[in-house]
Amino acid sequence: KGRVIGVVRDFHFESLHEEIIPMVFQPSPFYNRLSVKIAGGDVQQAISHIEQTWNQFIPHRPFEYDFLSMQYRQLYEAEQKQGQLFTTFSVLAIVIACLGLFGLATFKTLQRVKEIGIRKVLGASTTHILGLLSKEIVVLVVIANIVSWPIAWYFMNEWLDSFAYKVNLNPFVFVLATVIALIIALLTVSSQTIKAALTNPSQTLRYE
Repeated sequence: KGRVIGVVRDFHFESLHEEIIPMVFQPSPFYNRLSVKIAGGDVQQAISHIEQTWNQFIPHRPFEYDFLSMQYRQLYEAEQKQGQLFTTFSVLAIVIACLGLFGLATFKTLQRVKEIGIRKVLGASTTHILGLLSKEIVVLVVIANIVSWPIAWYFMNEWLDSFAYKVNLNPFVFVLATVIALIIALLTVSSQTIKAALTNPSQTLRYE
C-alpha cells in the first residue's frame, strides 16, 4: 500500500518487441543504482567528477557505471547483427548481378554489331541505339523487381510482426528500390552500349 504522488506517461523501458506494461516507482531506504544526467560536452570529466564524489561518500564500494544508450543498444543487438548480415549479402548479390548483367550486355552487343552498323548507316541516332540496347536490360530488371515485390513484402511483414509497435510498409519503398536497381543496371551496361553505339559502321560492315 502506498500513496500515489505522481503519474507519468507511458514510455518504453524494454525493446519495441514488448508492449508497454505498468510500472511503479516506489521509494526505498536502500538504493542500488543512481541515474545521473550529464551534459554532452566533456563526458570523461563528468564521469571523473561523479567517481570522486562517489568515493567521498561510499569509498568501500567500487564505482561502476554504464550508459543508458548502451543498454538500449543491447535491446536491439540482434537486429543490428541481422542488418549487418543482410547488408553484406546484399552487396555481394548486387556485385554478382552486375557481373552477370555486364556479361549479358557484352554478349548481346557482339551479336548485334552488324545490326547496329546497318541502323547507323540508315540514319539511326546514337540515342536511338542506346535505347535499343538498353531496352532488354530494363525489361528484365523491371520483371525481376515485380516478381520480388510480393516475396519481399511477405518476409518484411513477418519480421515487423515480431514487434509490438511497428510501422506499415510503404509501397514507395519498393518503387524506389526498382528505380535504384534500374540505375545500377544501366550504369553497369553503359560502357558496352555506349561503345557499340559510337562504333563507326565502316569497321563493322567492311567485309559485308
